[in-house]
Amino acid sequence: AGSAVGTITLRSACEPLRAMVEKFASANCKATFVRADMRNVDFNRKKVYATTGGSGNQELLELKYDKLIVAVGAQPNTFGIPGVQEHALFLKEAEDFAKLHARL
Repeated sequence: AGSAVGTITLRSACEPLRAMVEKFASANCKATFVRADMRNVDFNRKKVYATTGGSGNQELLELKYDKLIVAVGAQPNTFGIPGVQEHALFLKEAEDFAKLHARL
């Protein structure tokens, strides 16, 4: 929210995870960044089942892993109020920051 209201810059609020993964990955250490919605984890077989893409265009992923890092996210709560999802300006993501500044 700080970047959306101008108290900090967007660059200060966003951590470039993909760039960090690519920088630290080497021939001895392979790392992959996947942004997806995890649906299930099979800890015995070391597999993650996830979906990626928007509604109606989802791709099912079955990913093997040696080490798994899960970074949970959250969606803004509309409290079931009609019209909020379509018309409100949220202050959670970098895209929200851009939408707010474009409106102002």
